[in-house]
Amino acid sequence: MIKQLPNLGEKNKERPLCYLYSIKARAIIHAHLSRIPLNQKTLELDRQYIIRKCPYLIYEQVSCVNQLIMLAYARRIMKLPRLQTIENCMKLCPMIVQALWEFKSPLLQLPYIGDDNLKYFNSKKRQIKSLEQFAQLKADERRNMLRDLGDDEYENIMKVLARMPVVDMQTQVEVMDDENPKEVTAKAIVTVTVTLTRKDMSTLFGDETAKIATRINENGTEDTKESGAGEPANEAAANKRPAWLKQQKKVDESPNPAGDKKKEKSSKREEKEDEDSDSEEDSVAGSDVEEDKSSDEDDRKSNPEDDDQEWEKFQKIHEREKSLEGKSKSSHPVHCPYFPHDKQEYWWVYICDRRSRTLLTHPYHVTSLVEKEAIHLKFTAPKWPGIYTFTVCLRSDSYLGFDQQKDIKLDVKEPPPEVTEHPQWEFEDSEEEA
Repeated sequence: MIKQLPNLGEKNKERPLCYLYSIKARAIIHAHLSRIPLNQKTLELDRQYIIRKCPYLIYEQVSCVNQLIMLAYARRIMKLPRLQTIENCMKLCPMIVQALWEFKSPLLQLPYIGDDNLKYFNSKKRQIKSLEQFAQLKADERRNMLRDLGDDEYENIMKVLARMPVVDMQTQVEVMDDENPKEVTAKAIVTVTVTLTRKDMSTLFGDETAKIATRINENGTEDTKESGAGEPANEAAANKRPAWLKQQKKVDESPNPAGDKKKEKSSKREEKEDEDSDSEEDSVAGSDVEEDKSSDEDDRKSNPEDDDQEWEKFQKIHEREKSLEGKSKSSHPVHCPYFPHDKQEYWWVYICDRRSRTLLTHPYHVTSLVEKEAIHLKFTAPKWPGIYTFTVCLRSDSYLGFDQQKDIKLDVKEPPPEVTEHPQWEFEDSEEEA
């Protein structure tokens, strides 16, 4: 079996990789990822035992790497683990569950689909690379691609595909304990509320207009200069005359007495019209002032209602934080025929900076996403004012090809000056003597 595994590294002299138990465990995992059949009475039993324990070990690996990163931020350890380290641990979990290498096609997660069937997904007209693209095809096109399979096999494929997840991720950035929650200041505690809405893949059947979520780009983003980008457009807009303004015709400067009389009459008429328009504008302005006063009174009356809404909002947030203590671990069953145990859909949500390749929040493990769930991630805003772009990442621990990301922009401003003088607590000497 070892001869069939080219990248096993069985000749590595580093401890503990050179020990026999380590070589055997790695060989079984490599055979599992390559979907190589093993002896049912010996190695298959070992494979089931090892693969069943792998997700729990990966969860602990992610937790340990996260703790090392936090210790490095606190300067408790010298070397900071890279973001790539913790993300590689996360990517290993769906590989183990689905028995696929990372470079393999996600379409191999469907039953009856092998390497020989992938050639039907890549044609001159269409190149299907993801499960979402395959689900968005029309029924006739899907059946034509899998024409070599029987009707029962095709129905089983569509049943499995219909139960796979489609997650919509929405983000909202707030500063909870501040007077203006929408304004982010330097060193403020930023709360990002990530709302996950899960639907079945059957909602995409035949819908070619549905938007596919942005996949995770681990290479980072390019630097863009936001300041000064709109200056040429503004200058062109300023030089361009509005369409509703008519172009003025050039007037001949030659004297014309008849024309002068007509101009005098027309000027008198224009003066009268201007006076009438001024009186109308004054009346309109007076009515606007009255409307503003009435709107101010309405706003004052509605302020107590706004306060009640904010109080209810804070109560809901505290209730959610309390409910996290006893969260459930049941969501949706996973189609994983090569995994020796029943598996539920779990997800990781975290925020990172792709440019500096650093982790900003601990990876939150979502274990109860049935239909909709809100997660609150908190981190400290940068020290210096400016515009920063961070990335909210969602990773699946059960399926390949379902990871997605969403960028958030923070306009960090300078914090307000600290209040050092308190005149309300200053008393005059005369009052103290009395």
